[in-house]
This record gives sequence, C-alpha cells and structure tokens, in this order.
Amino acid sequence: MRKIIYSILLVIFSVTNTLYSQCHYLMYMYDSYGDGWNSAYLEVNMNGSFVGNFDCSQSFTLDSVYSTTGAAMEFIWHSGNWDSEISFTIMDPMGDTLINVISASDLDDLDFFTHTSNSTCQSNNPCLSPNFLNAGNITPNSADLLWQAGGNETSWNLEWGISGFNLGSGTLVNGLTSTNYSLNSLSNNTSYDFYVQANCSNSNVSSWSGPYTFNTNNISTGAACGTFTLTLYDSFGDGWNGASIDVVINGQILQNITLLTGNGPEIFTFSTDSNDVIDLIYNTGNYDDENTYQLFDNNNNLIVSQGEFGFTANVDPVSTFGIIACPNLPPPPPGPIGTCGSFTLELYDSYGDGWNGASLDVIINGNLFQNVTLANGNGPEIFTFATDSNDIIDLIYNTGSWDNENTYNLIDNSGNLFVSQGLNGFISNVDPVSVFGIEACTSCPQPSNLSANTSTAGTALLDWNGGSGTFNIEWGTAGFALGTGNIINNIATNSYLLNGLNNSTTYDFYVQEACSANEISTWAGPLSFTTTIVAGSCGLFNLELYDSFGDGWNGGFMDVVINGNITFSGLTLATGNGPEIFPITVNIGDVVDFIYNGGAYQNENSYKVFDQNGVLLFEE
Repeated sequence: MRKIIYSILLVIFSVTNTLYSQCHYLMYMYDSYGDGWNSAYLEVNMNGSFVGNFDCSQSFTLDSVYSTTGAAMEFIWHSGNWDSEISFTIMDPMGDTLINVISASDLDDLDFFTHTSNSTCQSNNPCLSPNFLNAGNITPNSADLLWQAGGNETSWNLEWGISGFNLGSGTLVNGLTSTNYSLNSLSNNTSYDFYVQANCSNSNVSSWSGPYTFNTNNISTGAACGTFTLTLYDSFGDGWNGASIDVVINGQILQNITLLTGNGPEIFTFSTDSNDVIDLIYNTGNYDDENTYQLFDNNNNLIVSQGEFGFTANVDPVSTFGIIACPNLPPPPPGPIGTCGSFTLELYDSYGDGWNGASLDVIINGNLFQNVTLANGNGPEIFTFATDSNDIIDLIYNTGSWDNENTYNLIDNSGNLFVSQGLNGFISNVDPVSVFGIEACTSCPQPSNLSANTSTAGTALLDWNGGSGTFNIEWGTAGFALGTGNIINNIATNSYLLNGLNNSTTYDFYVQEACSANEISTWAGPLSFTTTIVAGSCGLFNLELYDSFGDGWNGGFMDVVINGNITFSGLTLATGNGPEIFPITVNIGDVVDFIYNGGAYQNENSYKVFDQNGVLLFEE
C-alpha cells in the first residue's frame, strides 16, 4: 500500500512541476506525525507585498506561489508547536531546489529566505531596471553615484559596499527621489560596487542593476615619476552623455572617469612610478564629437590630446595605449629578484566566484615553478616570481568551469603589460589560452604610444614610438586574432598610411619592432580606430538600440532598407543596456525602412531614429 501511495505522489509531483515550473515556486510541506503543522506556517511576500500563508494540514501538502520575472520573493518561517515533526522543500520556477529543511526545529537562526525570481512569466506592469550607472567627482574619500531611470519611476533604492559584496549584505539606502547620491567617508585607494533598483509602486520594484565598480583616488605618495593630470572637456556643455575613460596602469584599472555635466574641465590626477605603462580606454557614448580629453605628464607637458580640441581636431576621441611614465628613470626596486627582476602574474574573475577549477602552471626553463588559481572573488590574485636574463617562461592554462569569466595578465620587470588573456585581455571576450616562449629581459622592447589619425576618408595614418629598428604591423577589422590579420613588414619609419579602408568601420592594429635580425619585440596593441563617416547629401541618420534588462537583444536584429535595397543587415545590441549607435548615410529623397527581427525577450528591446539634425524621428 505504501508503494502505491508513493507512486501516486510521484505522479502528482511530476504533473504539478510541469504545470507550474515556468511561473510558480513549489512548496513541498511534510509532517512526520501526520497531524499537520500545529500553528506553524510559511509567509510569502512578492516585491514587498503579502501573497499568503501556507502550511501542511496532514502528512503532506504541495502548494505553489505565482511569480513574475525578476520579482523579489520572500519566504518567512513562523514557528509553531512540534517543529521537529516539520520538514519542507522550496523549488524555484526553473525547478532548482532553493531550500531543503529536514527539521524545522533547526530554524531558530533562519527567520526568512529571499530570492530573485527566475520565472519566465512577465509582469503585466513591468518595472524597468535603471541603466547607465556611473560614478563621478571621485576623491580619495568620496564619490557621486549616478544612473538614469529605466522607465517613468520617480524613486529608487541603492545598495553599496566594498567590491565583491553580495546583494543584501551591503549598505542599503531606500526611497531616493533623484538619480544621484553622494557617498562620503570612503577609504582611500579602495574599490567599491553599487547597485540601483527602481521603485515603480509599493508592490512593484525592478530587478537590481549593477554592480558598477569605481576606485577612490589614491592620495599622492610622491611616487618616483610624480603626478599625471587628465582633463575632460565638452564643447556643447552637457557633459559626456554616457562616454567615459578607464585609466589603466600596468594592466590594472585605476579609475573610470567621466564629465557629468557642463563644459569642463573635469580634472583627475594620479601618481606614477618610472616605467609605469598607462592606457586610456575611451568608452563611447552619445555625441562623442563634442568630447575632448588631454593628458599632461609630471612636467606638465601635453602628451595626449584626443577629440574636438585634440592634436587632430574635430575627430571623435579614441583610446590611447602604451604611455610610459618617466622612461629614462630606473624602475622602482622590486621585491625578491633575480638578475632580471620580478615578474607579476594577476588573476581576475568577472563574476566574482573565482576560477571554478581553472588554474595556471608557471613553467620556467621547462620546470614547473608554481600552479596558481583564483580561489574566490573578483581578484586580482597576485603572484610574483624572480627571473634571470634569458629565462624562458611558459604559462599553461588548465581549463575549468566558466572559463569565459577569467582573465590573466603578466607584467614584466619594467612594469610593462606583457601578456593579457581572457575576458579583459588584449583580445577581449575570448577564453584564456596558454602562452609559450616568453623571454625575460629582452633587449628589444615593445613600441608604445600607438595612435591613428582618420581625418581623411578611407585612410588611417598609424603612428607609434619605438627604437632605431624596423617595424611590422598587423591590422584588420576590430576583434581579429593576432596571426589572422593583414601583415606589413620592414617599415623603416614610426608611421604608416593605410589606404582603401571602408567608410565608418572600426579596425584594430598591432605593431612590433625588429631591433635586429635575431631580436624581435612582442606585439604592442591592439589600438582601435574608426574610419571617417562620409555623409550623403542629406547627412547622417543615427539608429540607436537599447535593452532594458541589460543583456542585449538575445538574437534580435535590425535590417535597414534604403530605396528597396538592404543596405545594413543584422544590426544588433550584443550585450548591455546600450545605446549601440549605427550611423546611416542618406541622400535627399531616399526612402528608408527599419525592419525589426525579433529574438528572445522582445519586450526588453527598443530603438530610436534621429535625423541629420539630431531630431528624434520616432522610437519603437
């Protein structure tokens, strides 16, 4: 008889799970004595609103709770008599077990359980997440946090803390009525995260957006090379409209900065040591043609000027790589060193849960020196090791789970970023791979200060700094892998003019120096550049793509048809909230059609079209 009852229950569980698994939480509730829960019950709230109280009336009760995508679900345990007889299991809408309680008498320290619903059922009145999170006016001890509304909400919740904190464990600020918030009394030279959530009503909140990470400025320590200064300007006077710069020193992001509003200058200073390698990564926004950034060295010399007021005026700013601080000074003394000094290995994880079984074998001259990994968190996990001149270093990457989250960097004895593999590597968004044959103390250094002038249509003048040897370049459309691009060898000068490029296209290039017949540097780069947009007689329309959830268009795309011909095909937002901006060349009298091809989660997608004067024509 017991076997028959058990089989019937399994059938009930299976059918119920099939019926409810996409929208409902399932609660399997048991009482070993068979007389019910004796006043005990589970209280359930969704987005802060009461849903109901649930309990077991005999030996077993199966119940369910409807939820919508991203809803904040709360399960609160209320004790009764004979809790030792009570057990229960809660499963989420995708069928995963969230809680499995063997005896409720052990719940003295568990008052409630929260979970963000992974239901596939959309709310009839969705509350869209905020977007464009940013931080500005950052000092050693303060920062202004900013975001934009995802919809028509007028209130927000904010949670912040030291980078890597888990949602629910940070500092919570509820009921903010403006899209900015100032933090004070922060720690110097520290990385922080923050998240923002929209309040659409008392019972309807969005999922959390974030984390956005920022670093408080390091108080000057009188480093060997002194202080560099970065200044940001906007010609129109409304700030950088979503654009920003990552200041990267020796492969590590020191700070992300932007000009929030006004003409500027927004001034940011940072300390440098001799032979530090500085990269300035420009992240595009709206109206990039209004923006300018300039970098002054420790002697107040203007060494970089990009954008409207730049060395090459009236072009959009681009990233600048390989700026070497005080190259004629000796590097700061390292720690334990060989004759070639110390190399540094940095490990990162974008998700924040470590490398999930992946590791690196550090091989020196064919012998295993150390196996390293990032056990947990975002990193960096830092390892240093001594090298002698002409040591050969191999880095053997052993795969684990979620390799696409991992990055590793190798920095040589002079502070140069020598190897960068993985999500944030030289070629980003690819799984890390092994690197072989790294030679310590090479006498042929990488070129530096890569730049590209695209002021003339169809061309790019590539420039770099280097020694007295000849140079090789490799170039191709953005994102190509080294070894698959176009190679030009034996360039006798520090510049090269590329011809025949496509209009309004982004390219990458790398450069290496051949110091002698037997000595070749490692590749420097990539530097990305975009060729000049050639407008038609009517100018340029701009197509802007957005995603409210922040994970891109999930297979959706746009085709642009001009005069009955498909001119642009497969335009999409690969990831993030957007905007992804596509310029469309149009002539007077052209008939332009915008064809939307839906993917998954089409309700998250939107697009806008602006005419040649920046006037919004329509949005869908």
